[in-house]
Amino acid sequence: MSAKILTAEQRAAVEAEGETLVSASAGSGKTFVMIEKIISLILEGKAQISGVLAVTFTNLAAAEMKEKLKRAIVGRINEETDEGVKSRLKYELSEIGASDICTLHSFCANLIRRYFYVTDENGDFQIADDADASEMKNRAAEIATDALLEQKSEKFQLLLRLYAGSKGLKRLTELFLPLYEKMRVHADYRARLENMPARFTEETFHSIADTLFSGLKVRLTQLRARVQSLAEETEYFVSGNEMSPKYLSFLAEIQALCLQLERAEDLYAAAALAKESKLSSKPPNGPLKKAENAPALRLDAHIDGAKNAFKEILIELKGYENEGEDLARYLRSGEIAAALCELLLAFDDAYAAVKKRAGKLDFSDLEHRTLALLSHEMVEKELKSRYTHVFVDEYQDVNPCQESILRALQGENMFMVGDVKQSIYGFRGCSARFFGEKFERLSACGKALVLNGNFRSAPRVLDAVNLIFSEVMTKRTGAVDYKNTSVMTASDRFPKNSGEVWLDFIPEEEEKTPEERDVYSVIGHLNGGEEKTDAEGAYIASVIAAELHKKHFDADSGEFVQNDYKDIVVLSRSKTGRAAKIIAELVRRGIPVASAAEYNICEYPEIKRLIEILRYLDCAEQDIPLAAALKSALGKLTDEELADIRLAAGSQKSFVVACREYAEAAQNRTGEKLRAFYAQTQRLRLLANVRSAAELLAGILSESGEEIEQLRAENGEERVKRIDRFLSECGALSVSDVLRRLKNNRYQVGFSETGGENAVRVMTMHASKGLEFPVVIVAGMDNRFDDRDFKEKILTDEEWGFAPLSYNEQNFTAYDTILRALFRERMTARRAEDEMRLLYVAATRAQYCMHFIFREEGEFDFARVGRASKFSDFIPFEKFRDRFLQLESADFGATGERPLLISFTDEAAEREISLRYRAPYPYASSLEIPVKSSASAILKRQGERFYAEKELFPEDTGGSKTDKETGIAYHAFLERADFFAPPEREAERIFALFEKTRPELAAKLNRQKMARILAFPLFGNLRGFTLYREQEFLLSLPANALFATDSEDEVLVQGAIDLLAVRGDEALIIDYKYSTHSDERLVRDYARQLEIYAAAVGKIAKIEKISAHIVNLDRLSCVHVPLH
Repeated sequence: MSAKILTAEQRAAVEAEGETLVSASAGSGKTFVMIEKIISLILEGKAQISGVLAVTFTNLAAAEMKEKLKRAIVGRINEETDEGVKSRLKYELSEIGASDICTLHSFCANLIRRYFYVTDENGDFQIADDADASEMKNRAAEIATDALLEQKSEKFQLLLRLYAGSKGLKRLTELFLPLYEKMRVHADYRARLENMPARFTEETFHSIADTLFSGLKVRLTQLRARVQSLAEETEYFVSGNEMSPKYLSFLAEIQALCLQLERAEDLYAAAALAKESKLSSKPPNGPLKKAENAPALRLDAHIDGAKNAFKEILIELKGYENEGEDLARYLRSGEIAAALCELLLAFDDAYAAVKKRAGKLDFSDLEHRTLALLSHEMVEKELKSRYTHVFVDEYQDVNPCQESILRALQGENMFMVGDVKQSIYGFRGCSARFFGEKFERLSACGKALVLNGNFRSAPRVLDAVNLIFSEVMTKRTGAVDYKNTSVMTASDRFPKNSGEVWLDFIPEEEEKTPEERDVYSVIGHLNGGEEKTDAEGAYIASVIAAELHKKHFDADSGEFVQNDYKDIVVLSRSKTGRAAKIIAELVRRGIPVASAAEYNICEYPEIKRLIEILRYLDCAEQDIPLAAALKSALGKLTDEELADIRLAAGSQKSFVVACREYAEAAQNRTGEKLRAFYAQTQRLRLLANVRSAAELLAGILSESGEEIEQLRAENGEERVKRIDRFLSECGALSVSDVLRRLKNNRYQVGFSETGGENAVRVMTMHASKGLEFPVVIVAGMDNRFDDRDFKEKILTDEEWGFAPLSYNEQNFTAYDTILRALFRERMTARRAEDEMRLLYVAATRAQYCMHFIFREEGEFDFARVGRASKFSDFIPFEKFRDRFLQLESADFGATGERPLLISFTDEAAEREISLRYRAPYPYASSLEIPVKSSASAILKRQGERFYAEKELFPEDTGGSKTDKETGIAYHAFLERADFFAPPEREAERIFALFEKTRPELAAKLNRQKMARILAFPLFGNLRGFTLYREQEFLLSLPANALFATDSEDEVLVQGAIDLLAVRGDEALIIDYKYSTHSDERLVRDYARQLEIYAAAVGKIAKIEKISAHIVNLDRLSCVHVPLH
């Protein structure tokens, strides 16, 4: 067997024969066991790779299984001494590449192609991707609805009246397409649709009412038992005079009312009793608070929970007022369901026809076609002779149709592994029911095995997971008896009693007194002062800060290792909403984050200012946009100067008027700034007529040095990334169009952090499945689950199908139905089950340390587990009281400048304070040097002719926009050119490429001119060189090497070299220009820029022999540029 020693559980699974189902807990090595079993069968001569079918549910999982099997067989070959066995293993190794170790859908597609002659499918069909399927569905919807309109179907007319509305057929299509997808997971979906209308009868109405009442009676019985337990606990406190005897009376009253409702004849009799039931008020807990009696207060909270549970039942019962009306509404909803069934069947026919014409199948088709093939006697016989053994990975994730396929494939030897506790894809139609039913059936004959040995997590982590799920996961609540079948045991990979688990509680936020509006209250808005700190995100930052000072045990190396950012993951229920706020808070504190989730950059001060600048350019008569623009790099006014303007005008005038008057009258520095600001913004408004918003903002940021200032500020790189993202969002839109888009999108511009390799991961719990991390932080433990599905116009259920609302067309009123009430009960239980499993997945990702983040301690009640509305409902807090934690706020260290003075002062006082507390800086000349620059900016600073970065067409040549676009086209051509191909042929190739992909560039190019450029000897001499196109660089050079200064401070210089050719210790720099100037003029104007490029190449590539050339794409010349 394997060099890795098998545990007793693993060995039992490997040696099992016949139909076997293995329930493998998280981290138990289920894939390893599958591979060991395959190798064991090969070594024993019981199977060959070609006779094995192993299916899983993702391409990645299938590829990993193949790779692991290859490595395992190679390992056995190296260990084996018997040449015969060795030869057989080598043969099996060569078969793995072509083996049927694949996804279920790949197996289905191959089967349909192999037996195309049995079906009416062409063997060369394509599998439709999401875009194809969406397009074909929309076409099919048009065909189906047109046909029903032409038939003048009364049922379809009903749907149009109820659902079409102002959006017409589009709205109806949006409604029924999701229904269609949910129905198609069933093997017999057409039969279900055909038979569903007949189910809406008076008999089924009464059956539904009985089912609802049975569920209510179970809840009432559980509540009585809970109240009895609370009464026994209360007696202790009453006997000690710590609680009022009125508590016992109150609890007895709840019990009596519960019993009365339980004994009602039926649902509607109970509803009549509920209408008359009145519960007294719970005794006040003021005395308990005054006495600071914590145990009694906790008991009072539990009693409060029991009261609320009873009131919830009363509210539900009061919804069943009139049996006759409810029956009529139920039957009416059946008519609507029948109309929907007719539409779905018509759509199914149309969709099948559209796909057939296109020669495509979607993924559901693959399943249904395969199931049909497996019912063919010849196909079934051939498959059972072909495959001696069938393996199924992640069996808990099958949907009803897939389960039917697996049942049809089942021979004597089917080995299934999975973990019903990790069945978290119910929203895709997957059902854990099949796993549970099969496990129970096979348990009776000893063919249901378990793998509970965990190799992933430290003992204390496992103890916590076992404690939680032994309390809440039962056959009724989670389809598995965790306490008796699934308690995980720790391996010897970790030290005994190692690991940490904490229940963290976010400190209560102090109530802040609203600030009074001061002289001009816009400053807080401009500086992001209105941006609220997210309490959970801030607390998670504190947890991360604390964990960075700790170590975790690395089981692979057997040593304790210092925690780093990459060792930490934050798990959230979804990637929007709360996750986005957490990410934003971590980024704001300088924590590197990697996540697919997006956060809104419009909440950040640097983006707020850009938006306000655009708003001011669009309309100059608004106070806040004006103030924002004045505070930005456009105006460069200080808070004090804004206050002076406001005070000078008095409180009656708007700030816009105040600024205008101040600019006209004031002869001081502030007035000069205002006048310069108005002149500049007037020019920008003119430019806005011909330039996009992104171009305007990029110019403002570049010319004012604002981008450099943002880079220097706290979290500067993140600020600049957000600015770049905002400019990208603006695209080629005008100022007014950008503002309109922002408004329509509610000022939401998403941005996801890449963070690099050493970053905290923020991901959804679903995405974390299969992964593991040293430190896991589970966020949002007391956030309420999403209940949008409960409010849909049409509810769905695996057994019944769907339940629409009932409508009264006379008074335009929609009514709920008793069937929808039953659906919601089932949805509530199913949601609690699904979310419990999702929490299990999250909790079992932790290797060494785990934090659960709460806002407050919840009340645990097992009776509510099946109706849980948040993760905290699953946590038995009392059993973790020694694991409670509340950290202090962490400071990651702000690096930005902070104002010395906050209040307004006179200038003399400010100068005096500055002299006393600020030492003079001995290197004043360095203050004038930018921390970051570019080659073109350096030329501008030195008074030389300035050309924009990457500008092919110099501005002073009088060239038109068309000339510039031509220069860009030729630059793009050279980016793609093969300099060593025949010039004419290469010119033709690129021209043809651009005609197809970039016609706007092709229109600017001349093929003869392109060929002449490629024929330059300079390009022909590049053979043997390694070429780097658009080679960007960022390096540090002394200031006195770049500017006229005595400062030796380092300056970051960035740039991009059009073409860099390197061979050994030799480098050629080639710069493209599109200019009417002479070669001598270009050398004079650009020599300094190329010298900076040469310095970059020399310093970064350690090359001394460097030459530079300018290629003029307009005049078709090439000139050598001397370097000094």
